[in-house]
Amino acid sequence: MGPTSPLLLVLLLGTCVGLVAVVIQVNRWIVRAVAGGLIAVLGMVIGLTAVNDHYGYYRSWSSVLADIAGGNSLHLNGDVIRVGNDIVRAGTIKSIALPGKLSHIDRGGLIYLPPQYGDRRYAQVRFPVVELLHGSPGAAADWVSPMNVVKAVAVLIGRHLMGPLVLVMPQTYSGTNYQECVNGKTGADDTYLSTDVPNYVRAHFRVSTDPAQWGLAGYSSGGYCAVNLALRHRGTFGAAASLDGYYRAVDGPAAGALGWDAAAVAANSPLTLAQQLPAGTTPLPSLWISAGTGSAADYVPAEAFVAAMRGLEQVSFVTETGAGHDFYAWTAALPSMLAWMWEQLASPDLRIAFPVVGPPTSVHISPGLSPHRHKPPSIPAAIAAHDKALKQATVTVTVTAPAPPTRSGTTHAPTRTNSTTPGPHPVSSPKPAPTP
Repeated sequence: MGPTSPLLLVLLLGTCVGLVAVVIQVNRWIVRAVAGGLIAVLGMVIGLTAVNDHYGYYRSWSSVLADIAGGNSLHLNGDVIRVGNDIVRAGTIKSIALPGKLSHIDRGGLIYLPPQYGDRRYAQVRFPVVELLHGSPGAAADWVSPMNVVKAVAVLIGRHLMGPLVLVMPQTYSGTNYQECVNGKTGADDTYLSTDVPNYVRAHFRVSTDPAQWGLAGYSSGGYCAVNLALRHRGTFGAAASLDGYYRAVDGPAAGALGWDAAAVAANSPLTLAQQLPAGTTPLPSLWISAGTGSAADYVPAEAFVAAMRGLEQVSFVTETGAGHDFYAWTAALPSMLAWMWEQLASPDLRIAFPVVGPPTSVHISPGLSPHRHKPPSIPAAIAAHDKALKQATVTVTVTAPAPPTRSGTTHAPTRTNSTTPGPHPVSSPKPAPTP
């Protein structure tokens, strides 16, 4: 019985009902006081359990204990880890300072270095980089747990489904002030994430200095950040991926961070930017978009954004049937996104050094067709263990996408299908690298 088990909620609610009965029937005031206090505590626990059940933040008791003990930062130093039946090298992940000379923002973050980074055979290699941007609320460490990006990358590299790259996970805001990666009234976060963080990483780590080998990716608000920054700085990033992001500043905290200034809101709305860019605009970042049909607030805006990009370039659009706005959907989409990102960012020399198994992407192309629409299942599916999902990770048209646990115990396994909009570049070939 894990933290997302329906049985846990049933037991907590049953205990709470029992304590209420004690308060009603027992006359001794001290017993009633203790029972009342326990009811208050249980009420908070039930609320937290329900939220965790919905979003899928903690899916095992070990992850709960690790977070309490401060262990979810997962500082690895070339460790070997087990994921399902795979024993893989995990690379190195550690906390780093990320000072901003231009933005005057100084925050921390995490950096992941693949096993090959410290290998003498690749001492001259400068690795491609992806900045991973978390949601709001959220933290850089969320990419480690619950997103399990280290395990996902280790398995994908170990199975030759992608090559090695560096992942930078900056903290995107301070306190409870959601800046949404924009230059707004309380800080120059756009400058910090698009300029300061890349400059610092280039100066202190053996990474590529070619903008075409830098990417951005994020989930929820981080997805908005990734696409917005990539379109605003089209010569700075070669690719961007959004997992359930939003595409107009007014649809999230970004408009507030911009002080509701109409011009700034329009200039920081990816949908508006896509509608205004003339055909033939270059350079443009490659784009990968995922959205779950279980959340109309995610799927409809994503579909509109992909449609707005039609005529500019081909966009990889991943539809997760029945999935909602939660970590269940994001962890399911993560392996596919990472493998796609490698194909966009890797230089020809790296492709030779680290060939992937099979074609770059196993995607059936149906030009001109809209994304498949499916009626979401009436009851979300029970989530499979994330290690099992990673063990079965492939870059294919249709995969099993975990969904939140159900109250009834029945399961419906939603699937993820991939469709594309027509454009000048075939989906199996990376676009020409943008120039600064």
